[in-house]
Amino acid sequence: MEIEKDKINRMDLKQNMMKHILFKVDYQGVVSIEVLMTKLNEYIQTKFSNYETKFLNGLEIQVNSIQELSETLSLPVKEITKQPLHVFTGNKFGSDQLTLTISKYFTELNIQCKDYKTIDEYLIFFQELFFKLKEFEHFISEKRFGLRKIGFGLFNERDEIFDQFEKKIMEPECPGFPIKEGTSVQKLRTEKYDIIFRRQIEEGIILEKGEQKKAYKATLDIDGVLTENDLKNNNDWKTIGGMKESLKVLNDDLFKIYKLSVTKKFLNECLKQGG
Repeated sequence: MEIEKDKINRMDLKQNMMKHILFKVDYQGVVSIEVLMTKLNEYIQTKFSNYETKFLNGLEIQVNSIQELSETLSLPVKEITKQPLHVFTGNKFGSDQLTLTISKYFTELNIQCKDYKTIDEYLIFFQELFFKLKEFEHFISEKRFGLRKIGFGLFNERDEIFDQFEKKIMEPECPGFPIKEGTSVQKLRTEKYDIIFRRQIEEGIILEKGEQKKAYKATLDIDGVLTENDLKNNNDWKTIGGMKESLKVLNDDLFKIYKLSVTKKFLNECLKQGG
């Protein structure tokens, strides 16, 4: 017997299709990124085994654009791209593939999930790191925070999409004109933050056993965002305990939207241990 969706919480899931998770905070006020990295080094060494320096060329940030960062900080793109990126990989505290990037203007934790069930250990890490940034750099001023989750499925037939995704959510109706592919985007608002809700269906060609076959990709993209004003007006973000509770509420809201977007049958399949 299938369990109703409203009776399922995120801790019940044994599998999860949201395979790409991104934490990102944009800021200004870092006087010297080199001095800041020296102070952070001991803590980060406990979490990551590899380090390298890169420069922003548009490839390192896969989900958030440089232009968006430029607009958030009211800085020229050239100023942002000339800054070195301090990049850490080699996850020591989980089974997922992590990339931590710290620059003068943002810190980003990019998670490519291998065995993802919950993000709780990453929530704890990012909030600890966030408060160390504030402790070591007194002039830092947060301009934007985002927690983004992306998942997708590949299907041989278009109708198979709706075994996994709710049709009414993924595909707005246009009576008399079947939708071949497209993107839907809404900005939702809660009392303390925005949620940008994107859904996309694409038609393309995949290579399967050496043969080209038509396939369909359905993507679910849910992005919780706190603007500069949201951060200033949210007293929860003044303490590590308050931030922890605030992020838990945000994460729970993203899960509610996820549940609305997938079918009861699929969600019940996620309650079973993966093979």
